[in-house]
Amino acid sequence: MGGINCPPPFREGEREEISKELLATYTDRLARYCHALFSGSASFFAANTAIEEAVLSGTGKVSDAIEKLEASESMLGEAMTNLGSVASMWAMVSDKSVSFKDQQELLVIATNRVQIAKMELMAMSVKGSLQQSLWRNSALTESFTRTLLAINATTAWQSGFARTFASVGITA
Repeated sequence: MGGINCPPPFREGEREEISKELLATYTDRLARYCHALFSGSASFFAANTAIEEAVLSGTGKVSDAIEKLEASESMLGEAMTNLGSVASMWAMVSDKSVSFKDQQELLVIATNRVQIAKMELMAMSVKGSLQQSLWRNSALTESFTRTLLAINATTAWQSGFARTFASVGITA
């Protein structure tokens, strides 16, 4: 959805003037950004899965979920870095306006939410079953649902970015 559908929209008549090096760098950074965005999102969902696995297995251990949240946080941070590179190169090859700032802000929010969810999970004390402890911890539930909404916002922005090319039929 990212690198596949988001080639740089060349300015009319400038297709030949864009260097192969710039195009290669743009493609690399876009792929790195998309990989980090989707890996960060996937790691958040994997953390949720790890919690459910801990409930199902009866171990009550959430260490796997914490590791996956750390991976999510790291990858979303990497997405921010690579998006900055994509945005600066975009300005060199396109006159089409894209609000990369909006996505940067969404990524900051998502990364912060993942950090908070991780801290909430680390601070949770398990009394009895893990499931009962989760149900009693409304702050943790709220934290995870807010994180989900923040991550959904980042992928929704990316979907809109990808659609800008499909709607105008731009190809590299």
